[in-house]
Amino acid sequence: MVAHEKLYTRDRLQSWGMQVDQECVLCKQANESIQHLFFECSYANTLWSTLLAWQGIKRSVNGWDEELRWAEKRTKRKTAAAELYKIALAATVYYLWQERNARTFQAKVKGWELICKKIIQELHCRSSRHTEKILHRLDWYPMK
Repeated sequence: MVAHEKLYTRDRLQSWGMQVDQECVLCKQANESIQHLFFECSYANTLWSTLLAWQGIKRSVNGWDEELRWAEKRTKRKTAAAELYKIALAATVYYLWQERNARTFQAKVKGWELICKKIIQELHCRSSRHTEKILHRLDWYPMK
């Protein structure tokens, strides 16, 4: 749903005529859209930058379209690193959407560090034989 831009983000709701606050609940610095929410938002950018560095990927975070293109290119290979990246990307999008909804509907707030730890724990728990070796070389918690 995310890749096809079908999530009910605030900009999309407003385009349908609904009166909603446009402000991103994660960073409060810009209007919420898929383009903003998952990679441009400072909260999401920090989270994803940390997860990229944790995986040993040395590059800056780009916007939604650029990230999708990079992900498509990187995950064509059948390596453990490519599989880990794909799972990390999916988990990050999932947890960011969950955090956005918790803030929007329940007024619950978690820091990006906690979300990062949850994602890494999930990656370790869901590891396959293919990704297990690479995960053993990575730190469980990259933030000290």
